[in-house]
Amino acid sequence: MDDFARKWAHWWNTRDLEGLLEHYSDDVLVRSPAAARLLGDGILRGKQAVREFWEAGLKAVPDVRFEVLDVFTGVDTVILSHRNQNGLRGAEVFTFRAGQVVEVVGAMAV
Repeated sequence: MDDFARKWAHWWNTRDLEGLLEHYSDDVLVRSPAAARLLGDGILRGKQAVREFWEAGLKAVPDVRFEVLDVFTGVDTVILSHRNQNGLRGAEVFTFRAGQVVEVVGAMAV
């Protein structure tokens, strides 16, 4: 989990989706406000759905960039607070099982 937290922004900033996705379980569940804006309910089920959404997102926002502001770790959880290329703040809550991300809940500052 610590390795994931340290490298998360690097994977995004270098567009290394494979590096990022290798830490996700095949049946991962993602709740994302960005996905909600584009898809309606904002829930992505499975690694393939996440991959397709992220690939489309990188095409739509080619200059995406994240800066990690804070990292909080729990027993099976990592929370990353971040800022994107437009200065917007957000946070992601990652739940791990057996070293893989099984659930992500994203939030954006209002």
